[in-house]
Amino acid sequence: MLRKIKQNYIVLILIFLSVLTILILQNFGFKSYSRYSTDTLHYDKGVVVEISNEDIEYDKELKIHLGSQDLKIKMSEGIQKGKIIEVTNYLTKTHNVHAKIHMPLIINIDENVKLFL
Repeated sequence: MLRKIKQNYIVLILIFLSVLTILILQNFGFKSYSRYSTDTLHYDKGVVVEISNEDIEYDKELKIHLGSQDLKIKMSEGIQKGKIIEVTNYLTKTHNVHAKIHMPLIINIDENVKLFL
């Protein structure tokens, strides 16, 4: 019985030390994983006003559309609110948003590079 209490005590101490270590590391500014980490990257809403070009094929095996679309988007928020911007929408296995006219979208904008959907 005493042995079991001692084992539980050791486990509780290890858990406490682990939590304490994590809290200390966070306070020293260790950054967690982030796919993108730039000060200029942000996401803004917009609406599709035109599909300028579309090169899309339906993949019967995956049951999705693959290819690309050149879109004109009227921005609904952000620095470019009210402006019409041109973006290329790539439809892949992992990123598959088949845009339609009047469809609301969220645009990934990096001010140092170019616009991505």
